[in-house]
Amino acid sequence: MVRKNKLYKHHKSKAFFYVRNFSIVLFGLIGVGVAITVPTYIASIKNEQIAIKAEFDESKKEENKESIEDSVESEDLLNY
Repeated sequence: MVRKNKLYKHHKSKAFFYVRNFSIVLFGLIGVGVAITVPTYIASIKNEQIAIKAEFDESKKEENKESIEDSVESEDLLNY
């Protein structure tokens, strides 16, 4: 059995195999990039939402403290 050159056997040009190998590597790198980027993006959004919620809760607590202080002052004035 005689071994044939891959280019002759498949009737493809040399550039075809270079482009095919380059595209396989490119898609692999894009896949790895997406696999790293998407979870990182989701985690950053969750952290951002937690910070916003904590800030909102803190401001709400401050408002409650102020309203409690106002109600205590008004009760003191009414009782006096």
